[in-house]
Amino acid sequence: MNNLITIFIFNQNSNLVLNDFQNRIVIGIISLIGGLIGYLFKRSKDKSAAGFLWTHPTSLPVIAMAVGMLWLGVCIPFYLHYKSEYSRLQAEYDSQQYHLVEGIVHVMHTQPASGHDTGDIIQIGNVELQVDAFVETFGYRETIMHGGALTEGTYARVYYDYNPTNGDPLPYTILRVDVKK
Repeated sequence: MNNLITIFIFNQNSNLVLNDFQNRIVIGIISLIGGLIGYLFKRSKDKSAAGFLWTHPTSLPVIAMAVGMLWLGVCIPFYLHYKSEYSRLQAEYDSQQYHLVEGIVHVMHTQPASGHDTGDIIQIGNVELQVDAFVETFGYRETIMHGGALTEGTYARVYYDYNPTNGDPLPYTILRVDVKK
């Protein structure tokens, strides 16, 4: 069927997943550098200062450095996980190793706009997929309540990755969505 238009195709900036973690890493670096500069500035101003950590003039910069290191220690592993996941998905998409389903969309469940429930559960042919607006993913995540295109009766072609061992809440990632004009 040639009269399909692509409404979503995943890429490095899909849903701004990597950008979000890059921004979080920048926050940690700023805290670390700001604390270091503050520490050096305070130490050079008052070399005779002594006392407990909380009353010492360098305590605030030291705390800022500790928070920065902790922040980076948490954010960098997540960034590396998502970066490798993106690389895996891109390689799979480029080599056309994805799964493909095409047909009429049947909506089994709709996620409320507030998200306090499972995502939209749709069925195309004999394949059941879930679209969740509140899961961080490179894949398609526009639910019906948030203006998504995979609504009841829509003719769609969906390219997806199925990987039950990826550790993410959903075992698949919707890589591309084409719908009938």
